[in-house]
Amino acid sequence: MLIGASQGMLAAPAITYAGDTLVAQQRGRGAIVAIYRLLERTGHISGPLVVGALLTATHGTPLTIAVIGLASLAAAMLFWISGGTRRPVLEQAEGSS
Repeated sequence: MLIGASQGMLAAPAITYAGDTLVAQQRGRGAIVAIYRLLERTGHISGPLVVGALLTATHGTPLTIAVIGLASLAAAMLFWISGGTRRPVLEQAEGSS
């Protein structure tokens, strides 16, 4: 039950963010949200498989866990750097008032 509640708290803001981007305005909100959900579900399936395979292949060494952490940090930094794509949508909403 706790996992379901946490998934609900995390999924709603992420889907809203994906639907409010400039790309979603250009391509259509429904299409972008559908692509996001597809990628999210693919990651939910492939993520544990990839991590399990890495840990099995390296016998669970701490270096493997560090590499996985660095890859996660790099992905977060990439998201943070590219996070400016949502601003034009907000500017248009404020400018129309």
